[in-house]
Amino acid sequence: MKKPLYALIAIAPVIIGWLYNSRLASFGFLTFVLAFAMLGLWFWAGHKFALLKIRAIWAVLLGNSAGVISLAVNILQIAILSDQQRSIFLTAFSQMFSATISSVSATLAMLFAPAGNKIDSEVFMSVQIIGLLEDPFGFREW
Repeated sequence: MKKPLYALIAIAPVIIGWLYNSRLASFGFLTFVLAFAMLGLWFWAGHKFALLKIRAIWAVLLGNSAGVISLAVNILQIAILSDQQRSIFLTAFSQMFSATISSVSATLAMLFAPAGNKIDSEVFMSVQIIGLLEDPFGFREW
């Protein structure tokens, strides 16, 4: 596979997340189908990056580069900066990586949310971390 295709695979969750947020988020059951399709895509992407002839840690980091950057920007915007210092664009864009699995992860997060019906930024960041941890499961050789 060519290098530009690997770059496209790495940023695909962000692109699909942007499309999901801008066009598809209100289609009910389709959001759940898309969430599971996205998990499958992450699994497949992990497998494709595992086939690279580089050390496994570098393959994981390359495959998750968009997610790691997204999580770092999200932590910076939500946990570190004050409300006056935040960029609404960066805050919103940093959440695109895990936007497509939000329907499923929000349902699961409600089980662990302290108030029972409120998902705060810490719960949302944990959803992004789950997305990052899912990719390496595809590293198993088939």
